[in-house]
Formats: sequence, structure tokens, C-alpha cells
Amino acid sequence: MLQGCGKGHGGSPMKVAFDAGRAGAPEPLSFVVEDTGHFQAFVPRCIGRATLVAGEHTLRIQPKTIVNVACCDIREVRLVPVVPAAKPAKRPNILFIFTDDHAQHAISCYGSKVNTTPQLDRLAAVGARFTNSFVTNSICSPSRATLLTGQYSHKNGVPVFNAFDGARDHVAKRLQAGGYHTGMIEKWHLGTDPTGFDRWIVLPGQGDYWNPEFLVPSGKLTIEGHCTEITGDLGIEFLKTRPADLPENKQAIARDLTRRDLKLEPPRSLEGKELQQWLNEKLMSLEVEGRTLTGDDLVRWKYQRFMQDDLACVQGVDDSIGKVLDFLDEAKLADDTVVIYTTDNGWYLGDLGLCDKRFMYEPGLRVPLIARGPAGSRHDAGQEPRAPLLRGESPAGWRRSVYYRYYHDPGHHDTRAHYGIRTATHKLIHYWKKDAWELFDLVADPYEQHNLLFDAAEAASRPVANTFAALKAELSQLQREYQDDGLYADPCHVAKNRGEWDCSKSSGARRKDDRGGDSLDRGAIIPPACIRWTGLSLEGRCPCAMLLWPPLPTCPTTNGRGGSFPGSRPAGCSAACPAAGA
Repeated sequence: MLQGCGKGHGGSPMKVAFDAGRAGAPEPLSFVVEDTGHFQAFVPRCIGRATLVAGEHTLRIQPKTIVNVACCDIREVRLVPVVPAAKPAKRPNILFIFTDDHAQHAISCYGSKVNTTPQLDRLAAVGARFTNSFVTNSICSPSRATLLTGQYSHKNGVPVFNAFDGARDHVAKRLQAGGYHTGMIEKWHLGTDPTGFDRWIVLPGQGDYWNPEFLVPSGKLTIEGHCTEITGDLGIEFLKTRPADLPENKQAIARDLTRRDLKLEPPRSLEGKELQQWLNEKLMSLEVEGRTLTGDDLVRWKYQRFMQDDLACVQGVDDSIGKVLDFLDEAKLADDTVVIYTTDNGWYLGDLGLCDKRFMYEPGLRVPLIARGPAGSRHDAGQEPRAPLLRGESPAGWRRSVYYRYYHDPGHHDTRAHYGIRTATHKLIHYWKKDAWELFDLVADPYEQHNLLFDAAEAASRPVANTFAALKAELSQLQREYQDDGLYADPCHVAKNRGEWDCSKSSGARRKDDRGGDSLDRGAIIPPACIRWTGLSLEGRCPCAMLLWPPLPTCPTTNGRGGSFPGSRPAGCSAACPAAGA
């Protein structure tokens, strides 16, 4: 409804009744009048929901009591039909094409007299064409910042050509948080590296029309051709190589276990490629003892199969350890032997619905660690151990937190790269390629079900904000202490920090030899045939390029440090990448 109320006259409780006196009428609704400053200053109010059958109805609005001299004015009441819940539609992809300096009247479907634009007309013919669409600051950087944030220039901090603060919330981050795979291609012009995008390749500043140089997460590269055509080709390449449906990871017991994981016996007739396809298939139905299992029944069967297989291995390990300990006793070596047991990583036994490891959540982070000293000394036997840790004591200066970093992204299960810190009470995880954070209170939430940073209001509360800031500071301190400068996370960045590469030259990155010279020229123009999207950046398809960045137009015969590659040149790589089809 549209409701108005004079200054100082608000507060009266109101009753809204439907079909008074009619059988089956819904329960009345109630609301309290809001002071709008004037009785004719109407504001929209949504006061509730009622279930009504199709047809005519009566509506009565009256005060329960009048708090002041007057109550309120009602200008309009609308009953807005609510569509019954239907089966959720498949979430759409979103392709946003944003050009530079394009006049509305330079499009034929807008009445252009000077040119024709059949493809844009084709888009408009089956879509919606807005005739009154305006910007709020008609210049490059400010307009782009407004588009990203939905805020005016005075709110988003980019009134002119100043740098955009990538830490701000914006639409690409929201799309990422909603599970979208996001990409940014071509002109960015916001003075800082893009955030909120899984993959990006952007022009520095305005960019060049011909043979443009691009910025990528790992440095710079130049691509032959005209900028517009290159951008279109890169856009198509991005679409072709997008994840099929972008699950955050692919290690759920319910949907990701393959026949190989479930140790199913393949038909004897299958060989080679067909056998591998059969083993790698993820099952959504399965014949078991004459029954076809699907849905929850299949999930339960998968879980039982997974657990039986895993725990049988654990039992085998345990049995073997028993044999070893028996031998130490029989050989009278136990009194002089320290026995330590641990493992390389934790494992998900269906915890959080997952299998495998990788994530920093507790089941994958925690590992067993058992130590027995000579003569079987152990803490819970009450005997005197030889180290403070075995007495359950913390040595002087003992660490207060544990640092973690996972790199293999996307890897076998599409687990996102992340690093983090765990203290006795909290855990902070940063997915650095997605610019996303998770914060868990391990005392109140030991199963890590509630990310304290998910809800903006909760994240802004003083206790959470203070904890977040303290843990981020501790995380940065540990990275400095452990000298983690991003090794393997960004090869060009790391090599540059080590003095092995010079990524600052406008012509491209150059590798430095031990004498400070340039043994491998990285600055030549890169033919488009040598470029493909992989992971978060472009990478050369030439096998000798490997982690070298940007890709080489030709294959080197030396390794940049005075030595030679085995056989002078990697197998299958000829002098020119495109000609080799590499």
C-alpha cells in the first residue's frame, strides 16, 4: 500500500481484514503506521501476505486505536499475485558485452542514419531494447566503477581517472559467490588489477588498436592483430574452456565417485580408451543384486562402499603395524626404539559430504601423530617422557597458530587454491584466486558449518571484525616469517622477486642469466596460435614453455643458465610453435 502520515502522528496500530464475515476468510493482517512527515507524503509499504482464491474480495482497513489526533492516509492498496513455486529453472549464463565510446545513434535498430549493425539488430529483435538508458558519469573509469558497484562516483571513490579499490564489494564478486565462473577480457581502465574474476586479460589503460599489449595475472604479453578481433577471439576461447557447471569442487560422495573409486569390476571385453572411460564414469544409477539404485538409495550404497573400502585399508595398516611391533618385542628391540606413526594428510569419511582431502577443513587438515619412546614410554601411562611435548606441555616460544597453503587448482577435484591459519579457537581460510574468505569459530562450531563472514551484517559486527583483523595480521606475519612470497602461485611474480625474470619491460618478461644478462628473449610478439586459456591465465602451448611466461614464439635451445635442454630441444617441439601445432 501507499501510506502517508503527518509528522508526529505515527504509531497507530492498524488492521487489514479480507472478506469480513465470509467463511474461510484469511486471518487479518496488522501493521503500525509510519510517520512519513506529511499525510500526502506517501511511501510504499508491504504489510503481509494472504492466500485468496481467484474472484472478488472485500478489503477493510481500520485503526485498532488512534494514538494521536489523526491516523494516516491510504492512497492505494495493491494485491500482488504470488506465482506458485515451480521447479527451479536452470541458472542462466551471463555474457556482458561492454564496449568503449559507443553512441546509441550509431546502431541501426536505434535509427542510425550513418551505419548498419545487423548483429546488434539481431540481438534486439529477440530481446528488449531500452530507449531511455543513461550513465551517471560519462567518462571511462568512473562509468566502469559505477557499473561494477552500482554506486555513484562519490560513493565508489572513482570520480575521475583514479584507481578503483579492488577490495570493494562489486557485482563480479557477488556472481563468484553465487557459483559463477567469471571472466574479464579487454579494456578494464580502473588502475588496479581486476578482482572478482576467475580469469582476466585486460589492456593497460586505453590499450592499442594494433598488436596490443595485455596484462594478465602473471605479467604482460603482446598479441598480433587488431584489438577488437583479438578480444572477440579471447572471449570465445573463454566460453569454450569454461567449466561445465562450476561446482566448487568435485569430491562429493553423492555425485563424484567414479567406478574406479568404487572399485567396480570392468567387463573383460573393455580395453584402452573404452576401459578408461568406463572406469572414470560418475554413476547416477547402478544395478546392485538385481535392483536399480538411484537417488538417495545410490548415495547410501556409494557411502557404504567407500567406507568399507577405506576402512579395510585402515585395518590392513593396523594389522601390519601389529606385526612390526611384535617383531620389536621378539627381537628385544622395543626398549631402544622410538616408534612414530603419522600420515601425509587427513581424509574425508563423508564429512561435509566429501571424500578425498585438499581442503583446510578439519577432516583433511588433521592427521594422526603417535609417538612411542624407548621402553614404551607414553604420556597416558604416567611414565616420564623425554620431551615436554610428550608431557602435554608447550615449550617456550611454541607456536600459537598453524599456517596452511594449497596450490593444486583446479586439480583432480576442482578444489580452489587457498591458504589459511588455524589457532586453538579459530580458523581463517583465504581462497586467493577467488578473493573469498571463510572464518570459523572452532569452539562454538567444531564442524565448520557457519562461516562468520558470509553474512555482511555479522561480518561487520565488532567481535567478528576484530577476530578477522587479528587473524589476517597473524596470517601476514606467518607468511613473512616463513618467507612465503607466492612461490608456485604466480611463477612470474616469484621469479621476478628472485631476480630471475624482469616482468616490467613493456615488450614482455625477460629471463635473467646468472650474470644479469638476458639469455632468453621473452619480449617478442606472441602469435595468437601459441595462446590458450588455461586455469587463471594464458599459457603457451609449446611444451618447452612449461611455467615460463609469457609463451615463447620459438623454442630455446638453452636453459638460460648456460646449460642445454636434454637433446638441445624438447621432443615434439620445432623451432616455430604454430608450425609445430604445439
